[in-house]
Amino acid sequence: MSLPPLALFADRIARAHPIPVADDETALRVLTDAELAPGLAQVLAGRPDTDAALWVFAYGSLMWSPEFPVAEQRVGHLRGWHRRFCLL
Repeated sequence: MSLPPLALFADRIARAHPIPVADDETALRVLTDAELAPGLAQVLAGRPDTDAALWVFAYGSLMWSPEFPVAEQRVGHLRGWHRRFCLL
């Protein structure tokens, strides 16, 4: 028996946690694209060469499910660095 793929969506999270887990209701709010756009534009405008390609270092779910179009992928290594998943 194969397990269905895990998919987390805001509506599923809201059903599982109808009461916000943080004291501040806005602490877990996901920003809209319109809210993110000004900050993103400011960061991208500050790049030394705005005509150069933008490379994004990805790990975890961003590697297999990016939220933006991907033109190329390359394998990279950070020597001396590792990550692990631990439940304590």
